[in-house]
Amino acid sequence: MYNHGTKKVKTDSIKKMNIRKVIKSMPSPFRKTLRYVYGMVSPRFRYGKVFWETYRFLDESQYWSKDELEEYQFIQLKNLILHAYENVPFYSKLWKRHNINPADIKDFDDFKNKIPFITKDDIRSNIEDLVATNFPAAKKEIVTTSGSTGEPLSLYLESGYSKPREFAFIATQWRRIGYKVDDYIIALRGEAMEEGKIFYKDPSEKYSFLSSFYINKDNLKKYYNFLLRSKPYFLHVFPSSLELLSKYFLEQDYDLTNLPLKGIFCASEKLYDFQRKLFSDLFRVPVYSHYGHTEICVLAGECEISRDLHVFPEYGYTEIIDSGNNDISEENSVGEIVATGFNNNLMPLIRYRTGDFASIKKNLCRCNRYYKLLKEAIGRSVDFALDANKEMIPIVPLVFPIHDKYLRDVIRFQLIQEKIGEIEILLHVRDSSDKEIICKNLLADLKSRVGNRLKFAIRFVAEIPLTKNGKYLYFIKKV
Repeated sequence: MYNHGTKKVKTDSIKKMNIRKVIKSMPSPFRKTLRYVYGMVSPRFRYGKVFWETYRFLDESQYWSKDELEEYQFIQLKNLILHAYENVPFYSKLWKRHNINPADIKDFDDFKNKIPFITKDDIRSNIEDLVATNFPAAKKEIVTTSGSTGEPLSLYLESGYSKPREFAFIATQWRRIGYKVDDYIIALRGEAMEEGKIFYKDPSEKYSFLSSFYINKDNLKKYYNFLLRSKPYFLHVFPSSLELLSKYFLEQDYDLTNLPLKGIFCASEKLYDFQRKLFSDLFRVPVYSHYGHTEICVLAGECEISRDLHVFPEYGYTEIIDSGNNDISEENSVGEIVATGFNNNLMPLIRYRTGDFASIKKNLCRCNRYYKLLKEAIGRSVDFALDANKEMIPIVPLVFPIHDKYLRDVIRFQLIQEKIGEIEILLHVRDSSDKEIICKNLLADLKSRVGNRLKFAIRFVAEIPLTKNGKYLYFIKKV
């Protein structure tokens, strides 16, 4: 039972064809027809064996006892360490240099005290050496993180395994607020489309896409009509994209209460309290948030009754460490997330320093899952400004308490730090705004928060662009 998730790589796996890749390579008319046909196939077959095995496993394991979950995790760690030592050149060389043998790891303390960390720089410098030699080349699927820190990261996933297993975890989280596999979803997440195209409906999936790049007054009616016409059960969004669209809907007094919407899934960005309130007030449905990343090493989401992020122990082994590399034990203390994933034996990441930070909560949730709780995922080191003395100042508590108070006329804002101790604030405001009043109030409020630790300059702009991946960054740090 506890060996679920480990598997032997078979040489005939290269014969398994990815249906979506085959369809994509065909001429357009055939491609469209086959997508419609594929969309009619039962979810039992369309999502595949890996997805359904994982999905059913999680239905059972989510209520395992603490001892059962820890036993499962340690078996996964032992198998992963042995696999990496024998098949992954990077780990084999690193651990031999540190005189580490898999037989030395007898408990979690051994794992944390003996296995060294790896970083994003390690991955960038050793990407091919991090690939397991006992996998055929056809199983390598390259992905790239969005690079919101300015440094994108490429890595390999196990084709046909990592992503279906990942979606089984996502679907299990979503199920907590009513999602059923194959419920119709509209995504507002920065997907690339043809230039000028606002929406795309994939007939092979119960999924449609709305562009994050054309949200403005001129296109608002098109977004609104597509939602009414499509009748989604759920929205899957970048919070910043839905925030902008929601503000326009409110400004034009559009009614969205007639949608058959059951909930909103927010991911890939931190969900702020003012955004959650905005969405729930406008759409009148539950708003759900989860934390994860492209490296698929850690996944955490809210439950049915709590906004605390529940870390999946079946997904990987997660540590929260302080600046001295020790486990965080005090509630509300903030530490870096270090993750070891169980979903990618092709390129395993073991004790990977994510660069993300979180605060912990010690008590068990009333949902009775024995999952580690994060009170919140606070963000990366890039989410902290540097004052004149190079001391860190969190951007979130600095900026967002003033969002409703002074920036009601602001469509978007962005903070940029190019010099130590100095912040430039870009404001995209409505035409009717009193810019002088906004500047006066905003600067006074910021000074009341940080005194003379930071100098601020305000610049009004016609627009604030999104990243290539359709995300909106509140803060860009170039120091």
